[in-house]
Amino acid sequence: PTSYIPNHSGGSVTREAEDIAINTLDQTYSTDITIFLEVERLVSTSDINKEIAVVINSTTSPNNRFTFYGTNNGRFRALIIDDSGNSDNLYSATNAFEKGETIKVALKITSSGCTLFVDGSSVDTSSGIGGILGIDRISFFRDSIIKQYLMFPTALSDAECITLTTP
Repeated sequence: PTSYIPNHSGGSVTREAEDIAINTLDQTYSTDITIFLEVERLVSTSDINKEIAVVINSTTSPNNRFTFYGTNNGRFRALIIDDSGNSDNLYSATNAFEKGETIKVALKITSSGCTLFVDGSSVDTSSGIGGILGIDRISFFRDSIIKQYLMFPTALSDAECITLTTP
């Protein structure tokens, strides 16, 4: 979208793209879900914790959320905060997510924990996260290109997550 910016100097004035795009999801997702992202990193690995996407329950934030980052050591990071406020981080391998690279990521969430899959491999797990309730919104940031995202209302099997994320 464009907006009218008054200009009284005779030149042209433009506005940069917004930092964030917020999308309400087509349904509400709770525990036992899988989130898939195919994402290209646009920023240098010297940029610390650049947000890629935030998936939330819009009424209980900051609980019931997933925040995805590109970190300063070329890693993909998923921060998960459950309904009780417990949090944990899952990471890809170092140098797996450099500037200009595209990766496929799946985060599988169940009542017993979370597993992060990157480019066809299970790379990190956590059993310290409980229930996730009422996920209904996803926000994207402009430091990456989201080529595809999918939300599954069920926890896919490990084999399905590996197949889904295989380049």
